[in-house]
Amino acid sequence: MNPTISSAKATLFLALLVGACSALPGGKSADGHKGPALELDRLQVGSVYGVGSRFSSDDIDFTVEAFGEGHGNAEVSLAAALPGSAPHEGKKALRLSHATLQFKTRDLGHMEFDFVDNGGPVALGIGGETLSGTSFIALSGSKIGTARIEVQESSTAGVRHGRVIVSGSLPQVTISGSNLVLADLRLARGD
Repeated sequence: MNPTISSAKATLFLALLVGACSALPGGKSADGHKGPALELDRLQVGSVYGVGSRFSSDDIDFTVEAFGEGHGNAEVSLAAALPGSAPHEGKKALRLSHATLQFKTRDLGHMEFDFVDNGGPVALGIGGETLSGTSFIALSGSKIGTARIEVQESSTAGVRHGRVIVSGSLPQVTISGSNLVLADLRLARGD
């Protein structure tokens, strides 16, 4: 792979993530979102977790599982470092490559996260039930058990980006993607 092209794609991805997140409508906190953002403070940038790996941060235990055709991984990266990118500057993101990220949420009723989807199917699971689609927007308005899914999504240069908001009983969550980046993951108690 040409390193210049790879670097250009990475810069485009970071710019899209920042743009997607800054354009979203407000929520309950001063920054427009409900619940505190996971800091992922126990995870080092550059760490890669393969299928079957377990790791923890922010009092949450994560497991990486295979998704789709591949046996991928989850990688910790920086979300953005571009001028005007205050919502994510210096914060960590999780990149899923043909992988599922599974975690238990301990009686929480709200989850939201920003995403950049570089192509391929995605899936969202709650309490053992999973919905999948070609993009997160295909899941918007759906329910899994008592949880309702809302998606705000747009596309720039063929790369989908936006925010997923899930409200309702969230005993266990899975987020899957072929080439998906998650940032600003927030969990909160239900209303």
